[in-house]
Amino acid sequence: MAVHDARVHLCRAVESVLAADAVAVQVVIVDCASNDGTAALAARMAERDIRIDAIRIDVPDPASGLDRGLKIARGTYCMVMGQDDWFASHGLTRLRMLAETSDLELCVPELSVDIIRTSGERTSIKRRVDAPASKSAGEFHRRMSAMIESGVFDSVRGKLLRRDRVEELGLSLAELSGDLDFMVAYVESLERVGFASGSCYHLTLHARPPQGSAASRYPRCLRDHELLLGLAGKWEMLDNREFMTAVHRRYLSGIIACIEQTCASGARLCAPERNARIRYMLEERATRESILALHDRNRDFGFMYVPLARSNVSACCMGVRLVSFMRSSRLPLAPVLRDANVAWESALCAIGEGSPDGCKSYLEGDRA
Repeated sequence: MAVHDARVHLCRAVESVLAADAVAVQVVIVDCASNDGTAALAARMAERDIRIDAIRIDVPDPASGLDRGLKIARGTYCMVMGQDDWFASHGLTRLRMLAETSDLELCVPELSVDIIRTSGERTSIKRRVDAPASKSAGEFHRRMSAMIESGVFDSVRGKLLRRDRVEELGLSLAELSGDLDFMVAYVESLERVGFASGSCYHLTLHARPPQGSAASRYPRCLRDHELLLGLAGKWEMLDNREFMTAVHRRYLSGIIACIEQTCASGARLCAPERNARIRYMLEERATRESILALHDRNRDFGFMYVPLARSNVSACCMGVRLVSFMRSSRLPLAPVLRDANVAWESALCAIGEGSPDGCKSYLEGDRA
């Protein structure tokens, strides 16, 4: 694990690993130029327990720290942990047992994504894949849609990886653009992948106010989409409906998040610039193709689908603000939102823009 100013949570993260039953484990703590005494705490922990190695680098760069830690690791399997992450009781033991008994190349735990908001409020989202371990590349490729759909594929954290495979592929988190790049490269030729039921890994995310607009976030969203499309092409899964639906849903959800971020940057962007950036995202070819591919599942996006399909910037802004209000208020608005979606579609139908068949024809014409 690479840590920076992590003195408050470091002990919990490390102890959740060391508590694993009868596991020969090595914990590598890489301090990335901390200023709060984290390096001294890690050094004391290493002095007390032979299973802990503590080193320090002079730059606050977690990716470089993780690469340094992976080079020091000695086990058959390795795992990347976040400094605020931790395993529930017996979580690592169950994960290890499944990986070793089935000789897995990748073992995925259940995830509890713990989101800590600026107010201190914590929200947890459970993510898991209920499927037996795959024994062939074809089986794994069919499981992949569930990994993408559930979100468990997005992060490298918490997964058991074969250390020799990471070395063989020459994977470096500092040289790659993000977790998804690492995971796509790692899984490209895998066969044996398992999902550990009852092994819960708490992955902590800190929600922060948007910095700037989506100008920096959207290219990442588009690149991630292209990575998954590239993987689908290599696996000859471009015609697999389940796989491609998961890929397109992930991308369209990212677009909505980018629009929300851009709208939240209103104080830093004038209205014409904000609208131009949102329109650019909406009219991107990848967005139009994803909307068309998800036409028969438009209800999954509630009242947001039609504004997205029609490239209606004002309606998209209104929609993400309502979603943001619903998230912060915790009001039971689901029935209202469903009704709003029907009303929105009816209003657009009245002016010849919103009927499902008309929308699909328009999109197909755009694509042609």
